[in-house]
Amino acid sequence: DPGKEGYTAIIQPDGTVQTLAIPTVGTEYDLQEIVRMVRGWSTLCCCHATLEQQQPAYRPGGTPLNMANSMVKASFHLGAGYMLWKMALAMVGIPCDTVLPRVWKKRMGILVGAEVADAKKRAKVSKERAVTACQQLFPGVDLRRSERGRVPCPDKAEAILLARYGFLHGR
Repeated sequence: DPGKEGYTAIIQPDGTVQTLAIPTVGTEYDLQEIVRMVRGWSTLCCCHATLEQQQPAYRPGGTPLNMANSMVKASFHLGAGYMLWKMALAMVGIPCDTVLPRVWKKRMGILVGAEVADAKKRAKVSKERAVTACQQLFPGVDLRRSERGRVPCPDKAEAILLARYGFLHGR
C-alpha cells in the first residue's frame, strides 16, 4: 500500500507474515530507508510484489474550488508515492503487479458496495472488514500500530490482505 501512512507486508512461502510501516521523515517519504527496505526484499527467494494501483482522486458534481484543489493535491501525492514504489522495485529487479483497490478488495471480501451510500462510511466499513478478514486469515499476527496500541490498525490489515491477494493471484 503506497500511502505515507500505509504498510508493507511480506508473506513468506511458509505463511509467516511481516509488516513494516512505510518509512517517512516528517511528512515526506524516507527515500534512503525505502531503498534499503526494497534491497532487503530482493535477497528473499521467489520475491514478487503486488502494488495497489493509484488513480487521480475524483469527486463528481459541482464541488467548490477549494475541494477541487484539495483533490488535485491528493492526486499528486498519491501518484508520486505510487511511482516511487514502482521505481524502487524496478531498481532492484523485483517483479511487480499492480491491482486496483476495487479488484483486490472484492477478491478478499472487504469491498463495500452501493449498500452504503456515504463514501466516508463506506471507507470505514471497508477498513473494519479488512481487520476482521485479516484476523481470520492470520490469527497470530499483531495488527496494532505499535506495541503500546490497543486497537488493530486497518492500514496494516489492508497491507497484509493485499499481499495475500498477490500471493494467491500474482504471477
